[in-house]
Amino acid sequence: MRKRVQSLAGRYMSAVAALLVMLVCSIGVLSWNASRHTKLAREATGSYLMALQQIDRLGNTNGHTPNEHTGASTKSTAFNNNNGVAALLNRVVASGVGGVSTLAKMQQAALAAESGEKTKALALWNAIQANSAVAPALRDVASFLWCQQQIDTGDPAVLRSRLFVLLNKGKAWKGLVTEELALLDIREGHRDAARQKLASLLTLENIPDGVRHRAQMLIQALNAPA
Repeated sequence: MRKRVQSLAGRYMSAVAALLVMLVCSIGVLSWNASRHTKLAREATGSYLMALQQIDRLGNTNGHTPNEHTGASTKSTAFNNNNGVAALLNRVVASGVGGVSTLAKMQQAALAAESGEKTKALALWNAIQANSAVAPALRDVASFLWCQQQIDTGDPAVLRSRLFVLLNKGKAWKGLVTEELALLDIREGHRDAARQKLASLLTLENIPDGVRHRAQMLIQALNAPA
């Protein structure tokens, strides 16, 4: 049953991560453009947007079909073979230009995770989370993705500790963090605790429809015969 539940939940994890990163990236780039007008900032932002365009183009061309041997998507594989995209992101990160440099690093981490380079992705997210110079919202997203990426393999105590920090950040994190805590309960065999957390997601207001839908499906999986 545990494998069944983990498989069900796993179908949605990369989608949640991608939505979070894209949302923060969109807001971050717009605010950066509005607040800074130096030549370096414009160049860094331009390079970052060019990288996103090329990544999007690769996705439209190659799709997101996982490789049967590695699990990596064809999009992320194509990215890793595209020196132009990698060079653009590396240039933005190396520029050290505030928010856009962090956004480029977030994109590197997301693509590394998609292509199976878990250690690299975790290191990048952890570095962002630990950097006090980074905007709090970006640090929170990096911490969440760090936890989410290893929800089935990381130290449960460490994961819970970091997730509870986010839970106390406000309503914006309530749904996503509660979902991850429920998955930890399932992993550790605390099925009743998981059901309670998932049931609470069905009554919460202002949470993404996807979170509510996943909670319903996970409850069904938990209640199904082993």
